[in-house]
Amino acid sequence: MSLLSEISIYTQDPDQTVPLSEVFERIHQQHGGTSPVTSKSSDDELTAFMASVIPDFDRDRVYLSDIKKLTTWFGIVSKHVPYQEAAAPEAAAETEAPASEEAAPKAKRKAPKADDAASESTDAAPAKKSRKSAE
Repeated sequence: MSLLSEISIYTQDPDQTVPLSEVFERIHQQHGGTSPVTSKSSDDELTAFMASVIPDFDRDRVYLSDIKKLTTWFGIVSKHVPYQEAAAPEAAAETEAPASEEAAPKAKRKAPKADDAASESTDAAPAKKSRKSAE
């Protein structure tokens, strides 16, 4: 499984790709929250749509199935996530740091629970033995 943030579109320059977030940004700037094509559009419409969004996309490495997925993903994301203008890379890095810091305490909270459960199961085991020995 791939994260949408890890997906990019190939361009004619073999060393350059366009991140999916930037592609979504371009689609939104040109067409708003609804895409003019769907996964059921004709091959020519899909190719023309992609060329309007990324004029230099690599027509050999970007398949029609990729464009269909792109339009489907854009429809889902634009329907369920409110539009936010793409932040500068520096700002995105700053916002990602607190998110990872928030995730760390959650993991720390889970770890003591596991330790508590282990100590409880250790405590519970002798109690069972004493019950059996009492019977």
